[in-house]
Amino acid sequence: MISNPIISLPLQYNIPVFDEEDKHIEYGRKLREVVENNIPTESFNIINDESSDMIKCRYIDYLIARMINMGMFYLKSDLDKKEEKIYEELSSKYIFEEPIKKQIFHLIIKICTNYISNTNIPSSGEKRKIKSTAKRNFHKCYICGRTLEYENSHRSDEKNKCEIEHIFPRTYGGSRNKKNLTVCCENCNKIKQESISYCDIYFEGFITSSKKPENVKLVLKKDIKLSLLEKQNLKCATCNNHFFEIDDLEYFFLMKKEDKDIYHYLNSEIICSTCHKEKSNLEGVQIDLQL
Repeated sequence: MISNPIISLPLQYNIPVFDEEDKHIEYGRKLREVVENNIPTESFNIINDESSDMIKCRYIDYLIARMINMGMFYLKSDLDKKEEKIYEELSSKYIFEEPIKKQIFHLIIKICTNYISNTNIPSSGEKRKIKSTAKRNFHKCYICGRTLEYENSHRSDEKNKCEIEHIFPRTYGGSRNKKNLTVCCENCNKIKQESISYCDIYFEGFITSSKKPENVKLVLKKDIKLSLLEKQNLKCATCNNHFFEIDDLEYFFLMKKEDKDIYHYLNSEIICSTCHKEKSNLEGVQIDLQL
């Protein structure tokens, strides 16, 4: 299985957090871990490369999304014995051992209840503290590394406006824990939407037999570029620095891992502009910071 499908960052904001408080517990990550550790693996080991793990990862994310949305449906309905109906649904459609099923049920109830009650939305005070800390320390978008605009703006074209981001999506159990909150630009936030991991994209769509950069760009969609960045945990494939930590970042550069292979998702990696300039005669595609 893929070692780290979920983004983790060293950057944390010093907001008051008490682990015993329900609003700070990472129920979504816990649910994903339980499902991952208890799902059969044999049916996914068909192709002898990374794609099998990615398809399994995507399937796990899909199961989580489906179970949570089922829980939301029943808890928001006018039906009696809502929690019993959620458990009945889990029992009839999902094949897990009874102790695991009860654990999943408990986590789903917690996730759905917290979401419906807006428990996992940071308070206005927490948002101000995060933004003031980020502004004071010149923090950039954690995804694309662009400089953020921290002042209030009503311009509709302000794509680098600072937004508070749940790294693990709030919809699927991401909490307001300081490990799960960061800042990003409006553009990246819209592209990421509610994706749980970088596997939640149609990566099979990025494949071409052409060597011409302009033809590669035709199939290099925004979600593919975001997924490739997340796959590298938002780090340059060469210098291993986070993109948001590189002061003179001007652009991204996509290149092939194996030159003899064609351009496709698993044969692509992204490096920073500094590493690209230091290496000569590299073939690939230059990508703007605004995905």
